[in-house]
Amino acid sequence: MTSLQEYVLIDPRTYRVDVFRRTPQNRWELFNFEGADAEVEFASINFHCPMQDIYEDVDFELV
Repeated sequence: MTSLQEYVLIDPRTYRVDVFRRTPQNRWELFNFEGADAEVEFASINFHCPMQDIYEDVDFELV
């Protein structure tokens, strides 16, 4: 699927988001965001947000 430019993996146990982006050379590059204070970037949709927004309702004690 050549239209896919980015995909995201979100760790349910800790503040960690892995974003894989397709490069102009048609390779995948990993961008790793870690920590509660990180700012996460989703370049394919031109969107940034604080890590804490992604994990807003997550109770790490239940996972």
